[in-house]
Amino acid sequence: MPVTSQNITSRPYAVGNFNAPAFVDSLLPAVVVPAAVVPIVVTRYRNEHIIYPMNLVRNDLNITLPSPHNARYRLVGAGNAGGDVIYLKYFDEMITSVRLPCPATPGVDLFVTETLTGCKFFVDTIANSNDLMVYHANTHQFSAGAVADCDAQTAGADNVLDQLTPQ
Repeated sequence: MPVTSQNITSRPYAVGNFNAPAFVDSLLPAVVVPAAVVPIVVTRYRNEHIIYPMNLVRNDLNITLPSPHNARYRLVGAGNAGGDVIYLKYFDEMITSVRLPCPATPGVDLFVTETLTGCKFFVDTIANSNDLMVYHANTHQFSAGAVADCDAQTAGADNVLDQLTPQ
């Protein structure tokens, strides 16, 4: 039961538990990687932007069925460098990103990120490449609140996220 362009319009999905690389300040190098180079390790820029390599964000996708108490299909994953889904984690007051090759890596069928609540999601092109960079910028400052509409964003949160512009 894969996620398809047909069923995504009629089935509610929630992103569940995925394996993602841990974020540990002391372990992340502050290395500058030229734009043309695809990193093979987690790279950190300006203490606010974490770039993941593809091999660390691939998971095997599992979909759990809705329950009587939750009508959403739940997407969950188990870490696997050869997995069929790319999962981009977020961290508070940070940007995370991953480079998605185009055409897609064989065997990869889906890209997901965490639920967007007070976040911004960017998709960018890369000069002299067909690849895409996807970014998840997050802030919990100036929250619109737990009962706000899913597209609500306060001006304060917008300002914080705009300052976290991807490098």
